[in-house]
Amino acid sequence: MKKLLVLSLVFPFFCFGQPEHIRIKKEKPTAFFGNIAGYTDGEINYSLLCDESGISCSADYIVDQFTVRYGQKECIIYGKNLPDTICRDIGNCCQNDMIFCTNITGFHKTNGERIFVYPLNLIITKDD
Repeated sequence: MKKLLVLSLVFPFFCFGQPEHIRIKKEKPTAFFGNIAGYTDGEINYSLLCDESGISCSADYIVDQFTVRYGQKECIIYGKNLPDTICRDIGNCCQNDMIFCTNITGFHKTNGERIFVYPLNLIITKDD
């Protein structure tokens, strides 16, 4: 009986001894908001879509790849700008249609950290 009493007094110390300390490490955000000429969604003029500035996100990051989907076509683009052939194709077929820029990735200018940029959904308009 004494052994049972001793075990009942000692057992809680083994089970419920020192509390475990947990450190929560805050991660840096890995996704950013991108834009083309300041537009992230909604209507954009065709001339702005094909501008030299291309897709941009933060001042310290450079977009280096994305996928564009328009009409029934989908293309992977390396760099931040739409090529002239795709711009002409979009201009010919997609007035008032939505185009999607997805799978946008980039890197930090100095340390090379990779990032993911939220997709863009834009409706192409033209000035007549």
